[in-house]
Amino acid sequence: DTAWTVRFPAPGVQIPDLPVHTGRNFNGMDIWHWDWGGIEVADAQTDDGQVVSWAAQFLAQQQAKPFFLAVGLYRPHSPWYAPQKYFDERPLDQVILPEVKADDLDDVPEIAKSHLKGDSHHKQIVAKNLWKEAVRAYLANITFCDAMLGQVIDALNAGPNAKNTIVVFTSDHGWYLGEKQMWHKGKLWEETTRIPLTILAPGVTNEDSVSNQPVSLIDLYPTLCDLARVKAPAHLDGETLAPILKDPAVVRERPVVSMSGGGKSAAHAARSDRWRYIRYNDGSEELYDHSVDANEWTNLAAKSEHDALKKSLAEWFPKQSNAAARTIAEIAPTESSEGSSFYVLQNGDEIGGDDAPRIAGRGIHIDLAVDFFPPVDQDSTLVSQGDETNGWALHFVAGKPTLTVLLDGRKTSLTTGGIPPGRALIRAVIGTDGTLSLAVHGVSETSSAAPFPAAFPVQPKGALRVGQSFGILDAKEFPNSTPFDGTIHRLRLTVFPAQQPSPALIPSAGSVEIIAPAAKP
Repeated sequence: DTAWTVRFPAPGVQIPDLPVHTGRNFNGMDIWHWDWGGIEVADAQTDDGQVVSWAAQFLAQQQAKPFFLAVGLYRPHSPWYAPQKYFDERPLDQVILPEVKADDLDDVPEIAKSHLKGDSHHKQIVAKNLWKEAVRAYLANITFCDAMLGQVIDALNAGPNAKNTIVVFTSDHGWYLGEKQMWHKGKLWEETTRIPLTILAPGVTNEDSVSNQPVSLIDLYPTLCDLARVKAPAHLDGETLAPILKDPAVVRERPVVSMSGGGKSAAHAARSDRWRYIRYNDGSEELYDHSVDANEWTNLAAKSEHDALKKSLAEWFPKQSNAAARTIAEIAPTESSEGSSFYVLQNGDEIGGDDAPRIAGRGIHIDLAVDFFPPVDQDSTLVSQGDETNGWALHFVAGKPTLTVLLDGRKTSLTTGGIPPGRALIRAVIGTDGTLSLAVHGVSETSSAAPFPAAFPVQPKGALRVGQSFGILDAKEFPNSTPFDGTIHRLRLTVFPAQQPSPALIPSAGSVEIIAPAAKP
């Protein structure tokens, strides 16, 4: 939030409250986020409508100094809830389904077909005869998004800033509507990695000009620096698009690289003006010639005459990938002489695999100091470990701090009363004596029996995560769970030695201090 001078509707709030909340199951598929339906809500009352109205007011004013205005439209992100009129103008019998080849996936490696396992989304939607309805809903939301975009552009043109304002319209990823039996995002094929990109730069771009050169979102930063005559930071990986904006016939040498996964599981794709080459972490490959195969139906990777081409495209792949999250070496716990482990954590931390805290046969103590902001944080997850079978989470439910423990899929929750906005000191204990305790300092304290007689009996399989959506929580039961976006001043996790008695939950008066953790413990 410190990057912005103003944020709508409020600092820390990603988007205005949706007029119809996620998980209504209008389509009968009972998949929390993948729902659709027309809603009886005026455009201006939708979340996007509120954002656009605010942006239009900003653009109507003469600004004293240069500005960077980011207008985020939520649609067509799922769920596809849009005003009913956008559904009505597109009758179901006029919907055209994507062109899909029955044996399309016969020539791709197994690693590329993970989405076909089990009761896939495509199998469900075909079985329920909902394919046309889904496409209609997506198109209705696209049309709604287009209407919102139009209001922003109209406001710019009607205001005092039109002649010297650069406009970029783009998106974060593509979308499948059944192509390759895929729905949503993911994979490294064209449909998910290709996005809209339109740039208007007064005095630079020519009206209705088009370039077919592949470019990347990482090119936007140096491009905007170039157009605004601001020195670009040296660390940028992208290239300015100014030459193409001035002359759309300019040809770029480098392909665009996309990556899926990270570390040892990283897979990469390179897209030139003609070819898409995909290489997975197991060495398997795909190669498509877009001059004759826009749908990527024929995998040419096995043909030896393309070996040199594949090698040249692969030269652009990164040699290593680094996670944005801290490594276990940076989080490394300290150990006490009696066997306790102490973790000093911060928002965004994730510890998985063998590095996750070993809590089987042990208890844990969680000590937090956080800034609680109800409009954002009332249903957020602070920290969790494990999965929906075995694990624990410290989270908020309707503004009430809650400690949830899962054992063999059975949930036990301990909740305190609601807390006011501002600084909150929270302590939670999963004891080695079969008890759960939860307290908000100076507000409330509660305890109950755990679903096990002594310490936590098993080691959860999932990672420990700080500030991520849901954690171990089920989306249907906690449909509005979000990451914790507020400031975490202190987050300490203590893992007790086996059968070590739990410490007192609340310290004596005057012993609580607020300490912002250093970048490294």
